[in-house]
Amino acid sequence: MLAGARSLVNAEAALFLTGGGEQDLARFEGIEPLSDESARGLLSAELRSTLEEDGPTIAEVPAGHELRGAGLTRMLLAGVGVRASLGVLVCLDDGTGGSAAEDMQALEDFCVHAAAAMTAAVLGQEVRELGAVDPLTRLFNARYLRTRLEQETQRALRAGSSLSVAAITLDGLGELRLEDEGAADDALERLAEGCIPRLRATDVGCRLGENELAVILPDVSGLDAYRVGERLRSGIIADAGLGSRWTASVGIATFPDQTGAPEQLADAARRALAWARRHGGDRTFLFSQEVVAGLEDERRGTGVANASEAAGDSGIVTITALAAEVDERIPGRQGHSERVSRLAAAIGSELGLAPERLSDLRLAGLLHDIGKIGVGEDVLTKHGPLSDEEWREVHRHPEIGHRMLAGARLDVIRPWVLHHHERIDGAGYPAGLIGDEIPFEARILAVADAFDTMTHTTPQRDALDPDAALAEMGRCAGSQFDAGVIAAIMALAQRSAPELEVGED
Repeated sequence: MLAGARSLVNAEAALFLTGGGEQDLARFEGIEPLSDESARGLLSAELRSTLEEDGPTIAEVPAGHELRGAGLTRMLLAGVGVRASLGVLVCLDDGTGGSAAEDMQALEDFCVHAAAAMTAAVLGQEVRELGAVDPLTRLFNARYLRTRLEQETQRALRAGSSLSVAAITLDGLGELRLEDEGAADDALERLAEGCIPRLRATDVGCRLGENELAVILPDVSGLDAYRVGERLRSGIIADAGLGSRWTASVGIATFPDQTGAPEQLADAARRALAWARRHGGDRTFLFSQEVVAGLEDERRGTGVANASEAAGDSGIVTITALAAEVDERIPGRQGHSERVSRLAAAIGSELGLAPERLSDLRLAGLLHDIGKIGVGEDVLTKHGPLSDEEWREVHRHPEIGHRMLAGARLDVIRPWVLHHHERIDGAGYPAGLIGDEIPFEARILAVADAFDTMTHTTPQRDALDPDAALAEMGRCAGSQFDAGVIAAIMALAQRSAPELEVGED
């Protein structure tokens, strides 16, 4: 690798410094070996940060360094791997060479290919050491999956990125295995064959369990992960040549957004897969702590036909993912819908709502702003006051959300989403309803939404502290907000309920 890099940019010497906290000299070309201390001295913490954040760069050999005695004064540096995770390539010359810009582009391209070759070599060694290949599917086995997930989650934490896992199975495969294990093995083998061509270069396919496969999806989360899962599910049966009797289901979970520990990630994906199959199969389910909390009522055998029991419908998965995407688009609103969901459920519990109603209210909190998907991003992210026309566009979002939920078997919560911006005095929107004309759950959502909005900085205004927000809402009881709902949130505040805690923006 070093000889090729040196020749590519006409460098007089080249080094490769391994990744990690220590810049230990791994290889050298064109110079005598350096001591560890001398090698580490080439890369300051600031320079390494520049490589990780901004990519290849040019720097001077530090003053007083022994390489200057050899006439080497300029360094062309490029990271190998994501955020230089595999190491740093350093080409050295006297600073009088050709076009540095052209050299840096050539060096960057070279490092991309080097990273792929090194990763393949490392994976090959890991496979040899761990005996990591499942003999049936020829994917990595479950032991390798656990080891790789630990590595990938640590990498994601260092890089500030995300990581998802997709769990995949054939609907009915478990039942077939009880009747004919050989036929089940054959079906799973063909499923793996159909999966492989659909993986990206960075994805890692594994066998998760007796009837399940898993795919590690680096740098993918939320709606993007859902789309990857749908791409896998929608074409994998045809690619595997399995025939019309089969359908596939996929469960997706994301770290660190929905799972806080590496060991939870595959389990969460399995839970999402179980929900997808329980609600008819042939669909992709995106794991969400908030949605699962609502769905658990069904598992406890409530026997009540509520909106959350319909959440296995593929429409709800898409809509929930879109709702999270809306929050991500708006500065200061990340996590807004999940917080509203939790607070609305806490208020509803304080007011004595039945468990099945709380499940629906929790789901409505997640989806209350889904209609903002139809509002222009320039309006949602505008700093400063909105014009009258821009406010009219924002005021359309409850009606857009109401229409979006129409096909998702969520008729119970649609009116709550439609009317969560109504006011008790009739001055709200979209219908100008007064008092008890407004659905009770919509009045709860209005209070939860207002509290979270007031306590987080938005493009239009700065955040209030929780006490100031509650005082302002108390002054609006009976005019903007339902007085009974305000009393409930005040009672939660008196008990220092965790749903009212506000983190730093």
